[in-house]
Amino acid sequence: GGIRRCIGMAFAQLEMKLVISGILTGCELALAANRPVRPVRRGLTSGPSPFQMVMKERLAVH
Repeated sequence: GGIRRCIGMAFAQLEMKLVISGILTGCELALAANRPVRPVRRGLTSGPSPFQMVMKERLAVH
C-alpha cells in the first residue's frame, strides 16, 4: 500500500490469476505420497505438515 504503490499491481495480480487458472485447467493436483496432511502447531497458529504435490495431465472427456 501507500502513496507510491505500483499502478499496475492490480492488473498484474489479475493476470497472474488468469495464467495460473489456465495452467491448472488442464491439470489435476494430487498428493505425492498417499499420507494425510495433518495440522502442525506453530506458536499460536497451526498449519499443514510438510507435503508435496504432483501435477497430472487431465484426461480429455469426449
